[in-house]
Amino acid sequence: MMSQNNGPPAGGGGDGGRDPGAVAEADYAAGGEITIENVAGGDVAGGNDDGGSDGGAAGPEPTADAATAAAESEPEPDDGSRTRDAGHDGTAPPAPSPDMDPAQLYNLLQAEAAKSSGYEQKLKLALADYQNLTKRTASEIEAGVAARLGGLVSDVLGVRDDFVRARDTFAKEQVDTEGLDSILRNMDSVLEGYEVRPIDALGEIFDPNMHEAVSSEVDPLLDENTITKELRRGYVMKNTIIRPSMVVISKKE
Repeated sequence: MMSQNNGPPAGGGGDGGRDPGAVAEADYAAGGEITIENVAGGDVAGGNDDGGSDGGAAGPEPTADAATAAAESEPEPDDGSRTRDAGHDGTAPPAPSPDMDPAQLYNLLQAEAAKSSGYEQKLKLALADYQNLTKRTASEIEAGVAARLGGLVSDVLGVRDDFVRARDTFAKEQVDTEGLDSILRNMDSVLEGYEVRPIDALGEIFDPNMHEAVSSEVDPLLDENTITKELRRGYVMKNTIIRPSMVVISKKE
């Protein structure tokens, strides 16, 4: 056991109200040896006993360093508070971890399910828009091609009309028209390949969608608006009228 110094501590006679730890440090700084006999009570051998009991009972006041250490030792918020803070500042929620309780995992699952549902709805809308655009584009292309092809067929029909008039003229003059007849058959074959067919007019009832009446004649034996003559043949391509038939219709009076 270390020898005990019975002299008074440096700096004064009495130690009443002083911190026992400070008394011990002062004695050690003065070159004395100290012995801690009672750790719980904080009594230090070698000091003056006057007022020691009062000083040990008062205890030291907390210092700034002690307050800082206490603040640093406070536990950090749990994952639930972090999740709530992340929801307030707009950041993404944390990834699932083993530390999360079932309620937090359920809330995270619900948030991800809602996000997936939103993405699915956006994908369906985008797919519907794409399909509508595809159909509309195909329809526009088909209509454009049909219009250009209809114009070409109409021009070809005009040339065919010229061949028909030439053949009729040569036939009246008793000129051989075998060559023109062959050309007309070839033209009709080409038009049939493009689904262009003539409109039946003679003996039919006038239809303003397919026929164009240029004159009328009285015929009490026929029904009203019966086509009696065809001045120019009309044609239809698929379901589109290329040109109507130019006809003469009957009247009762």
